[in-house]
Amino acid sequence: MADENEKNEVIEVDAEALKKLMADVEQLKQENKKLTEVADRGRLAHWESTHQGVQPRMYLLSICADRDGEEQVILAWKMKLNQVWKDAEGKWKEKQEIEVTLENEKKQILPYIEFVAKTKKISAKLLSTEQVGNETYLKVEAENGKAYTIDSRFVN
Repeated sequence: MADENEKNEVIEVDAEALKKLMADVEQLKQENKKLTEVADRGRLAHWESTHQGVQPRMYLLSICADRDGEEQVILAWKMKLNQVWKDAEGKWKEKQEIEVTLENEKKQILPYIEFVAKTKKISAKLLSTEQVGNETYLKVEAENGKAYTIDSRFVN
């Protein structure tokens, strides 16, 4: 019965104080949204893993087919070739190649446009983070049930 009385309790508050409080709450919501959107995901994951009661964070891992056609999680990538030039007709041309390191530790060089067009995403939940020097590594469990340790720069 006491809980019911507390729910129906009416409190008188100065209208100006309530408006100021509501404006402060709205400002804090906007600031929180901004900071969350621009946060370094690796540092954010590290903070969340060190604070109790935080829900597991979901990430997206990139996957692509290896030379045998088997889909593999991409652990890292590096731009190997990035050339831009004007041809004899005055048209701009570009040749870009990217090297990907797959979960089976094999490296594969792909045209950048193919990398962008054919890369898919799978979800993964954060298990833990590890800070090594200035680098943050995330241990995640993908929807396929496998666990991966990936540099935070290569996780969305």
